[in-house]
Amino acid sequence: MKKKEYSKDDLTIVWQPDLCIHSAVCFHTLPGVFKPRDRPWVQLDNGDITAIVETVHACPSGALSIKPLPSELPPVENLVPEKAKVKLFENGP
Repeated sequence: MKKKEYSKDDLTIVWQPDLCIHSAVCFHTLPGVFKPRDRPWVQLDNGDITAIVETVHACPSGALSIKPLPSELPPVENLVPEKAKVKLFENGP
């Protein structure tokens, strides 16, 4: 399986394009960081680390992940919403 890594300091975002369902959660949440039309499309210098971590954990397909989670950030359990939300879109992913 293909994967790409994007790093800044002690934060590394892993993207697995084969898992991506193009839900657009990442670039709708942080359009300054996740820019699908640019190369590289993940630009970690353009966002707050905590917001980036929260956005990555909101990825519904798991195509985006973090390796390793920086020690100064809260544990993943604290970033997961209490209830999952599902939206259906006509002709959507």
